Amino acid sequence: NRSSDLKLLQRFAAKEWRKRKIRVIESWDEPTSLDEAGKHPPSSLHYEGRSVQLDISLEITDDSSVPERDDDVALLWRLGALAICAGFDHVHHDSNGYLTASVKQQKSVYGTTVLYPSGATFVEVDPPEATELDYKTDEDAELLIDGDGRSDEPLSQHFKVRDVLSRHNETGQAFRYFRLDPHLLYCVESVYDKLDGGGVQIVSAYRTRADDDDKLNRLHGLGRGVEIEVVNSTTTTPLGLAIRVAEECGVDFAEKGKSFGIVLLPNSVYFDVRRSQFVSTGDRVNISKNEFEEKIREALLNAERHINVPKLLSDAVCEHGELEPSAQSPDYEYKPSKKSEPISCPEDDKETEFCASSNASRVSEVNRLWSVIALKHFLRERSDVRQALDDCLLTCSPCIRGAKWEKKVRACNEFAHWVSLSLSDRENEGNANANFYALHNEVTRAKACTSGSCFYRTESLASIGPLLLEKSFYTDESSLYGKKLYGHENNPSPLLDILHQTYAMHATGKATLWVTSLLELAGLNKVTKALMLYNKNIAEIEIKYAMGTVSKNELLAFMRNSVTLWTTTSCPAVTRALLSPYILTPYSP
Repeated sequence: NRSSDLKLLQRFAAKEWRKRKIRVIESWDEPTSLDEAGKHPPSSLHYEGRSVQLDISLEITDDSSVPERDDDVALLWRLGALAICAGFDHVHHDSNGYLTASVKQQKSVYGTTVLYPSGATFVEVDPPEATELDYKTDEDAELLIDGDGRSDEPLSQHFKVRDVLSRHNETGQAFRYFRLDPHLLYCVESVYDKLDGGGVQIVSAYRTRADDDDKLNRLHGLGRGVEIEVVNSTTTTPLGLAIRVAEECGVDFAEKGKSFGIVLLPNSVYFDVRRSQFVSTGDRVNISKNEFEEKIREALLNAERHINVPKLLSDAVCEHGELEPSAQSPDYEYKPSKKSEPISCPEDDKETEFCASSNASRVSEVNRLWSVIALKHFLRERSDVRQALDDCLLTCSPCIRGAKWEKKVRACNEFAHWVSLSLSDRENEGNANANFYALHNEVTRAKACTSGSCFYRTESLASIGPLLLEKSFYTDESSLYGKKLYGHENNPSPLLDILHQTYAMHATGKATLWVTSLLELAGLNKVTKALMLYNKNIAEIEIKYAMGTVSKNELLAFMRNSVTLWTTTSCPAVTRALLSPYILTPYSP
């Protein structure tokens, strides 16, 4: 769904070859009555409008009507290079003489994520080109995420992905993609727990443009509205449910800089997250709008009088939340979060072509890394460390969930916690005035590494990690373009994130983050969370941003949203009592 990449590629090709044209052989594809299974594998990006098959024509003469394909392999290799320059994320030279160019599902290389109360994490995506209008909105909306294959995954204690998906009016079939503000689920769960008998079910949450014709509920389409009703209760009425929503959620929303809208319906209650409060009633309810507004006002006043309000879902978060970062220790043991249902990945059932062909290269790189660190004093038995290294970097799978991903996360955590972060003779002393920056930014690197302790210093384990994860292998000696051994599409690795967080847990005193864009701050999100929420030795965090390249207000808004999410989705038993304070300071790049 990035037609602009193809247009840019066409412009590049026009400058490169004035008498040749790029031919689009195939782009969007789908199963037909003649081929119900489709001619591509089920996971093919052709079915999502994210892949295009190309070749190059012969030179066009004056009498040429339909130019034929040029079989010059060198031209195809050059077209692949231009495709990467134009923004395509992956190119592949088919044996039949075509070039397949594809784009990733993620909106950015940092994979902007949404975290729900259960600890489930989703990556922001773009919708398929064929159904883009169903999800498009002209307003600021919650991130669009993909629920494919995860309909039974819990989003919170009582609700799963399937409970919030929009459905076709005629067929009842669920749409694949959805948007949903996590605060809505916190609110619904809090209401659920406080009802006198019975429970709550979601009538509707996210709605696509095709399903959301009611102007009153337009925030459904932005992922900020939900309609709920009481089930299995003879004592709680829709009015009582609305009052409970106001009591449980109104003050909490206000503390987070949000407000809410609430509408009383005959059998249910609609409420949403918005900038200013809105109270109303639907048709056929047994109370006037003014009376309902007064009851909601009283409910909010009663809620404000409660001083000791427990954190929403703290028990559920402690049970199902994410793995908290920790410092290195010989006693470190990996403890995965307790998901109520394991998430599988179909690609784990068989070895992919990439994994099979790249195995020798991965073994070579792991042996090289072991030769560098083998002389170090390990925090655990040498055999345990080697096994962790092998499982971390030799396990191969394109999945970011399932058994193989869990094996990577476990092993990479063990390796990062059992090998000294310093590869010099220095011990793992506390890193006072620790500095962090985006990996590939040489400007912030220079600033950071001349201002104090630097994460990527040349003698640290962290300096080897990024270099290793950037390594490529080549299918044969004639290959001009390699594939990353640990690239996101073929074999993602959690190692770098884990090294980041582990180093952050060794920082003391003041920590500094250097950024030149909002995207770079988002890329350091896990580091910031470790410093602010878990590291009890941090006194202050300074976020230094480049003047003229990024807005301070944008950074502040991002940090406020992040803090709100962290404090409502993390287990209080393992976090700091108070978050580390932070300041934003401009610098001249």
